[in-house]
Amino acid sequence: MQTIKQLPGPVGLPLIGNSLQLKPSLAYQQLCEWADRYGPIYSFRIGRRRILVICDATLISELLRNRPEKFRRWNKMEELGLEVGADGVFVAEGDKWRRHRELIVPTFDTQHVRRFWSRLGAVTERLEKHWRKRAIDRQPFDVRQDSMRYTVDIVAGFAFGSDLNTLNDEDSALQGSLSQFLQTAARRQAAIFPYWRYVKSAADHKFDAALAQINQTVNDMIVRARARITADSERCEHPINMIEALVAYQNKNDTSALSDGEIVGNVLTFLLAGEDTTANTIAWTIYYMSRHPEIQREMQREVDRVIGTGSRVSDIKQIDELHYINAVIQESMRLKPVFPLLTLEPNQDVVIGDIPVVRGTPLFLLTGHLGQQASNFTDARQMCPGRWLDDGRFADDNRKAFMPFGSGPRYCPGHRLAKLECVMAISTLARNFNVVVDAQAGETIEVYAFTLCPSQVSVKLSRR
Repeated sequence: MQTIKQLPGPVGLPLIGNSLQLKPSLAYQQLCEWADRYGPIYSFRIGRRRILVICDATLISELLRNRPEKFRRWNKMEELGLEVGADGVFVAEGDKWRRHRELIVPTFDTQHVRRFWSRLGAVTERLEKHWRKRAIDRQPFDVRQDSMRYTVDIVAGFAFGSDLNTLNDEDSALQGSLSQFLQTAARRQAAIFPYWRYVKSAADHKFDAALAQINQTVNDMIVRARARITADSERCEHPINMIEALVAYQNKNDTSALSDGEIVGNVLTFLLAGEDTTANTIAWTIYYMSRHPEIQREMQREVDRVIGTGSRVSDIKQIDELHYINAVIQESMRLKPVFPLLTLEPNQDVVIGDIPVVRGTPLFLLTGHLGQQASNFTDARQMCPGRWLDDGRFADDNRKAFMPFGSGPRYCPGHRLAKLECVMAISTLARNFNVVVDAQAGETIEVYAFTLCPSQVSVKLSRR
């Protein structure tokens, strides 16, 4: 039986360990490189703290199933979340997490998603018009920026009942604040010492300004929701979105109701997580569309057949008929997993594999890297949508190694909405436009900022 110290891993420096090797924007990629070099279980150090890294599908699934009793999120994640006011379901643990999730999950069920259908169609129409202008201009643009505006408009509409319309506001202060927030948060996650609590850099001052902008938007949403609930007793009994449901519980004096701070925390959490993860999935999918013309043509043939003469999906039932487009999105998520790293720690002394692990040891789970390993997927580094369409060539694929929304009890509650957003945006693009790579743009690289972002996805559009 090996101890963590006896495991293979990169050699570090005295006192600081491997910290200098983990540049924040490339930290995830470095962890994956070490996994390829040292194996599916290895360790490294941040300062004097030793961290166990796991890149084994069976072990990861077991750990995620045993939350929150046996394992919890790494306490540094909770600490960072609470520091910025994100006291929501994402960082909550134990009974507190159960209370949050019991109130949050029903607001993302199938019924609420279907009720939101018309609003989703309106925002997608706005995106289509935006792209028409892009096609007329014939100028290259970074499609990730459009994707981020599209998703933040949808998240705000679905969960908060607000139409931010950042798609038509290219200088949106909120949009810039969200990006600044995530970049700085990722850097702080990898820091040895919380220096920003004592001396702040220019980036930290920008972070504070970004957080102030986000909090102002969040608090405005809550004020408007309270006004709607107060003015309409029927709405108190049957709230139509997440924020109204949380406020309605407060009005009923329900003992499980969230505090004002917890409501703010959940709104902030879903605004950040819902916007960035889905936007990056859309951007990465368009990245592959532009580089694989044969895949793009097959997507266009399918969407023409399913949609008919319209320019967008008009019936939610058509979403499930877009088998190939769904497969392309799945394959993009496998190759470019936008939330590729989960961090846990055990609540008690445990044995993982045959390794004794003491309570509180940080565990880094490389859930995203599982998808690019030849041991899990045939042609693991290739774009092969057919693997999701019962193509016999991929019969040996390990589907359990694909977990873009996590696994176990803390499976992402917003997965239905995320999938719907992706299919709506991508099918609208395929139906109306041809997308090609901007030959003058630089290379698109992966940037880790809590999510795996493309540095840019510069493309050109033309009308079909």
